[in-house]
Amino acid sequence: AKGHYNLGLLLMRVGERDGARVAFTRSIELDSGYAKAYFQLAMLLVQLDEPGLALENFKKSIECYPDDEQTYYQLAMLQYSQHDFDTARDYFLKTIEIKPEFAEAHYNLARLLEEQGEDEEARSRYNRTVELSEEHAEGHYHLARLLERHDALVEAKSNYEKAIAIDPNFANAYYHLATLLRDPEEFESARKYYQVAVDIDPTLAMAHYNLAKLLGGGVKVADDGTPLIEKELDESVAQFTKAIKINPKYPNVYYHLALVLEDMADYQKAKMSLETAIKLNKEYAEAHYRLALLLPKLG
Repeated sequence: AKGHYNLGLLLMRVGERDGARVAFTRSIELDSGYAKAYFQLAMLLVQLDEPGLALENFKKSIECYPDDEQTYYQLAMLQYSQHDFDTARDYFLKTIEIKPEFAEAHYNLARLLEEQGEDEEARSRYNRTVELSEEHAEGHYHLARLLERHDALVEAKSNYEKAIAIDPNFANAYYHLATLLRDPEEFESARKYYQVAVDIDPTLAMAHYNLAKLLGGGVKVADDGTPLIEKELDESVAQFTKAIKINPKYPNVYYHLALVLEDMADYQKAKMSLETAIKLNKEYAEAHYRLALLLPKLG
């Protein structure tokens, strides 16, 4: 049995999944109490998108070895992926009961709880995740997202910064951190973080959009009429254009692009952009109003 089991592991490593399946099955035929063989066969069946058979084999592995936290964890992840949230929660809790320091179990339980609207318990689990694994970038990021949703912005900002420190290529963390930087003195930092986000992941449409809005708005004038930070209209249009190429069905992009184009006195293009926004959302009151104000400028 062990020889077939080891052969299965080898075949999995080289990508020969059909052969590995045969080897693990043969190992089980020779030793019906071989927990590891059931577990590895179940893992293989998950890869092969056969969740029902995977579930059966994970359960058989538990019958043979009832105190294996990895098997309960994989059962939890499988049930989570199948949207059986109550069963998944039970398996995550069993995993943690066996191994309280299992950071990934706390993290994925937190994700599940957040999806179910149990934010306080999710927050507790995210906190436990980053206590157990200080280098858990996703834990800090999702904790920050939850905190931001509850207006705990200082804590959210701190956790975005920790996620970035752990993973300097975490594009979404840069993007969401930038959205928190709203004071005039934070303009350059916000611009930098948006730019880093789109440099890392050029497909982040919302980062292009928010960067475009930032550049198109500048920072309002001081009391003496001096602009605190000048608008960068050409670059704003370029960023709006990139956002549209990624997601051409978002009416707000066309609306805010129109505002910048109007600021550049390109009234015809501004009109076209507002009309597109209205075409995408016929109830877009602000776009209708802005178009009505713009039409006299076209003569």
